[in-house]
Amino acid sequence: MTKLLPSLHLSLALLTISLPAAATIPSAAAAAQQMTRESHVMAPMPAVAVLAAAPATSEQVWQLRSSLNVAALMCGDRAMISGYNWLLRAHAPLLARTWSAEQQRFQKLHGSQWQTAQDRQLTSLYNRLANTNDRGRFCADAHTIISEARMVPTDLFAHFAASAINRLLQQNTLHLAAR
Repeated sequence: MTKLLPSLHLSLALLTISLPAAATIPSAAAAAQQMTRESHVMAPMPAVAVLAAAPATSEQVWQLRSSLNVAALMCGDRAMISGYNWLLRAHAPLLARTWSAEQQRFQKLHGSQWQTAQDRQLTSLYNRLANTNDRGRFCADAHTIISEARMVPTDLFAHFAASAINRLLQQNTLHLAAR
């Protein structure tokens, strides 16, 4: 890995994670330390990803996908569009399971009106984010999250999604509430 990416510096700022997830982190940390030693630069390394202790619910994963879809459409940044498309491909099986779980959840909660209820909830989320007072902040936050997502293996993506959607919505909901 260091021969392919000699100047890349990696670090993971981790909240408490489950034991199986922790087993995958040392190799990334070891690679980051090796790259730092080889580059002879000991500057502080920025956090790449924050993983929550518990995986995201299907609702949270789908909210993250939806929020990043808004950003890809709204922000006009080719890197973000490329990153969003990569995320869709890289995590396609998880997203398919999530979509199915969300449909089942809405069917259970709303019976025959499930589709209307789900459409209403997703439209509300899209509109809140598209109408944020601070589009620049939303786009910057979404860009950061998409960049971080590239560093997260599929088996940890649900842990990442739990943290990412909370950060994205908390930071940008404050601007929405001030309207």
